[in-house]
Amino acid sequence: ENGTIDEESRILRHQVVQLIQPADYILGIADLTGELMRKCISAIGSVDQVKMPFELCAFLRNIYDGFVGVGNQGPREITRKLNTLKQSLAKVETACYTIQVRGSEIPKHMLADVFRDFPRDEIESVYD
Repeated sequence: ENGTIDEESRILRHQVVQLIQPADYILGIADLTGELMRKCISAIGSVDQVKMPFELCAFLRNIYDGFVGVGNQGPREITRKLNTLKQSLAKVETACYTIQVRGSEIPKHMLADVFRDFPRDEIESVYD
């Protein structure tokens, strides 16, 4: 029994390090922004997540500013990812604007219905 415990302990202490290229890491962050945009849109109808869209908007702006700072110095895909990030940020900003403006007119729990009626190119629907 001690041999088994010692073996498990040795395995648990072994650390696996996976190195990735910096460009892959940056591109992964860009992919994350699309998921954050979807999370923002899906959080709009939740009464307990009223602040989340605004927090995600600020976070996405910071990431966008960082990407703009990199500019054309990175791999070719960064330009494409930057355009997608810009679109995601615009969608989140539109959502936050709508919450701010229409939020006083419509109960918070009904805001999700407003986004269902938006044209698809104006904001991505997560309800399809």
